Amino acid sequence: MIWLSLLLILLVGPLRAAITGAIGTVRSDGVVYLDQAVAQREATVYSGDLVRTEEGRAVVSFVGGDRLLLNRQSRASFQRSSDGFSVSLERGQLSLSTSTP
Repeated sequence: MIWLSLLLILLVGPLRAAITGAIGTVRSDGVVYLDQAVAQREATVYSGDLVRTEEGRAVVSFVGGDRLLLNRQSRASFQRSSDGFSVSLERGQLSLSTSTP
């Protein structure tokens, strides 16, 4: 039974990446959540993910080189669209730095 659970975990992760595609990565400093779980220091962000900060901050680096900083007490969701992706700020503050002038 344990090996079946492990097999499902190993198969679902790559399947999710293949279906939705990674939008970028999040680096956390302090208490940061990726969906409902505490985020690792660096984790992959997929379409549909929610990043929430409490007493920490998060930097999301996107595939094209742009970066988004979520300040403390912030909440943002990420969605892939036909022309890239969108970020919805639900609470708090964010700043964006682009890779193009």
